[in-house]
Amino acid sequence: MKKIDELKLAELLADIQTDYVNIYGADGEILYESPSMVRLYGSEYTDGRTLADSDSLLHPDDRSRGREQFEKLVKHGGHDQGEFRQMLPSGEIRWIDVHASAIASADGQTEKVVIVSRDITERKLAEQALAESQAQYRLLADNQSDYVQLFNVDGAVLYDSPSVISLFGSTYAEKRVVGDGSSLIHPDDQAQGYRQFERLVTLGGAEQSEYRWLLPSGEVRWVDVRVSAITGGDGQTERVLAVSRDITERKAMEEKLELRKVQQMDALSQLAAGIAHDFNNTLTVILGGSETIQRNAADQTLVQRWARAIQTASERASVITRHLLAFGRRQVITTQLLDLHQVLGDAETMLSRVLPETIQIETRVAPGPLSLRADPSQLNQVILNLALNARDAIGENGILTLTASDVELQAREAGRRGLAPGSYVILEVIDTGRGMPSEIAERAFEPFFTTKEVDAGLGLGLAAVYGITKQLGGISEIESEPGTGTVVRLYFPRIEGSVAAEPCAPVERTLAGGSEAILVVEDEPMVRDFVCEVLQDEGYRVVSASDGEEALRILETKPEPPFDLLLSDMVMPKLGGHELAERAKAQQPDIGIILMTGYSKTGRPQVLSTGDPIHHLDKPFLPRALLTLVRQALD
Repeated sequence: MKKIDELKLAELLADIQTDYVNIYGADGEILYESPSMVRLYGSEYTDGRTLADSDSLLHPDDRSRGREQFEKLVKHGGHDQGEFRQMLPSGEIRWIDVHASAIASADGQTEKVVIVSRDITERKLAEQALAESQAQYRLLADNQSDYVQLFNVDGAVLYDSPSVISLFGSTYAEKRVVGDGSSLIHPDDQAQGYRQFERLVTLGGAEQSEYRWLLPSGEVRWVDVRVSAITGGDGQTERVLAVSRDITERKAMEEKLELRKVQQMDALSQLAAGIAHDFNNTLTVILGGSETIQRNAADQTLVQRWARAIQTASERASVITRHLLAFGRRQVITTQLLDLHQVLGDAETMLSRVLPETIQIETRVAPGPLSLRADPSQLNQVILNLALNARDAIGENGILTLTASDVELQAREAGRRGLAPGSYVILEVIDTGRGMPSEIAERAFEPFFTTKEVDAGLGLGLAAVYGITKQLGGISEIESEPGTGTVVRLYFPRIEGSVAAEPCAPVERTLAGGSEAILVVEDEPMVRDFVCEVLQDEGYRVVSASDGEEALRILETKPEPPFDLLLSDMVMPKLGGHELAERAKAQQPDIGIILMTGYSKTGRPQVLSTGDPIHHLDKPFLPRALLTLVRQALD
C-alpha cells in the first residue's frame, strides 16, 4: 500500500470537518485553512495571510492572549486550550473553543502548530442567559423580606438569604445541616421539621407548616414555612427550597383573640348568672304571690297587696329586659329635640330621690343652646345607669357632678374617636369614688364584661350606656385611676336650634272602649289570650290568629264589616309583622296598624312603603297602655 503523506492526510480530514482547522508554521506562516474557515470569512481574508493577519480575526480584547498561546506552544511544545471571541466581517461576534497542539520535527523543535476551533456561541449565550437568570433570582432572593434557604438532599445548607443571616448572624449560617442539632428551629419543633424534610426528599412535592425559630438572643419567632422539592431530569429530588415568613405578630394577635374569647365567655357566664339571679328573685315573688292569691282569694286586702307585689316584680323584670335591649342596641326609639340644660335639671331632681343624701349632686352646664336629638327615656336611662354606678363606687360620702358643654371636633380629633368632624355636645358624669385600674377602665364598655359579683346585679349598666350612646350616633369614653374617681364622657352630634317650650300635658281622661273590629296576631298563646281578653272586655270585636300566614288567610276572606285595626306582633315565624302590615294595607288601605315588639332589629320606628305610620307598642305593657294606643290608632 502506497504510504500517504501525513500532512496530506491531515488536510484531507480537515477538509471534511465542520470545526475550523488552521495549520501554522513556527514563524506564523499559514500553511493550511480548512474550507469551513474560507466559508466563514471569505477568500479575501484567507489568501496570503500570516499569524499576524490572523490576529485580526480575534476580538481586540482577546488578541494578546491568542499570541501568547501561540508563542508558548512554539517555545515549549505540547497542547493548550482556551475560549476566544472571533470578529466576522459583518461585525458579528462568535465564541470559539480553541484546541492548539505543537508538532515537533526530528530535532524536537516545534515545526508546526495545529489549531482546531469549535463554534460555541450558542452554548455561551445559553450560559450567559443562565447566569443572568441566576443573578436575577439571586437578587430577588437576596432582597426578600421573607427568609429563603436552599438545602441539598443531605440537609446541608447551600444558600441562606441575607434576611436569614441578619436575623441569626453569620455563625448560624455556616456549616449547618438539617437534623444535626444546630437547626434554627425551636428544639420542640425540630423533629416535625426533620420528618417534613425527609418526606420531601423521598416523595417530592411541596408542603406548608408553622414552626418556631429560636434566635441566638433566646427570642422565639413564629414562621410560616413553605417547603418545595426541586427535582432533576430523572424525577429525583436534588434540592429542597424553604421560604419562611415571620408570622409572630399574627400569632400574638391570634393568642390575644383567643384569650379575649375566653374572657368574653367567662364574662358572659357571669352575666347569665346575674340575669338568672335577678329573674329568679322576680319569679319567686310572681309565683309565690300568685299561689298566695289563689289560696286566699276571699281576703281582698291580701289579694290587693300581693297583686301590687307581683306588678312591682314584673316591672323589675321589664327594667332588666330594657337593659338587655339597650345593651344589644335593639330598642325601638322615638327621638326628639332635647336641650341638655333641661335634661340635667330634670336629672338632678330625679337623682336626688334615688341617691342617698350623703352623696352631693352638682351640675355645671355651659351657656347657650346644647341641643341633641335623642329618645328622652333612653337619655334618662343613661344618666341613671351612670349615677347608680357612681353611687356604688363612691360608697357613703362623695360628690356626683353632671356637666354639659359643646365642642367643635376637627378632622384629626374626630378621626381619633371614630367620629365625623363637626359640632358635638358633651355629657359628663364625674364621681369622687374609688376609681379603677386602667386595664379595667379600658374594658368597662365591652360586651359581656362586668366587674360585679353574681349577687350584685347584672353589671349591664355601662354596657347599656354604650349601646344607647352608639344608637344615638355618639361615642363613650371613660377615664379613671384608683383613688382618683371616674369620668364618663359621652359625645352626641349637636343639633342647631333651640328646643321649643314643652306643651302642657293633656289631662288624663277615662279610657274609652269601642265596638270596632280588631285582628289580633300573636304567636305566643298567653300574650294573645291576654290582649284579646282586654280588648273584648272594653267592647271591641276581636278575631285572633297565631301567625302572619293565618292572618293573611283571614284577611283574604274579606269579612264584613272589614277590620278597622291590625294589632300584630312584629317578630313571628313564617311571616313577620312588618310584612304582614304591608300586605294588609295593600288589601285594605284604610286599616290601622299597631305592631307589638320587644325589640326591633333596626332599633328605629318603621313606616310602611306607602308612607303610612306604624304605631308601636313596646312589650311588656299594661292594659291601660294597650287600650290608649288602640283608641289613638282608631281615632
